[in-house]
Amino acid sequence: MSNRKLTEQVEREVGRRWAEFEAAHPNLARELEYDWHVGEAVARIREDPAYRAAMARGLAGEQLVAVLGEVVKRVVAVVLRAVR
Repeated sequence: MSNRKLTEQVEREVGRRWAEFEAAHPNLARELEYDWHVGEAVARIREDPAYRAAMARGLAGEQLVAVLGEVVKRVVAVVLRAVR
């Protein structure tokens, strides 16, 4: 999967969760950069065992989307929790 496509998927997930994060932690959200969260999540996903296994198995199409969707949701949640 290209870095651009992975980043786009992560941006959608961070965007989906950002309003909730911002409401719960307005001061912290003002200090942190949205783009940092996206970059941090992409870096962690690239190291995630499930992501690496899916890429090694050459998953494509719907199979890759299913695995990646779960990995992205999990990693984005971890990144946002880590900065609270």
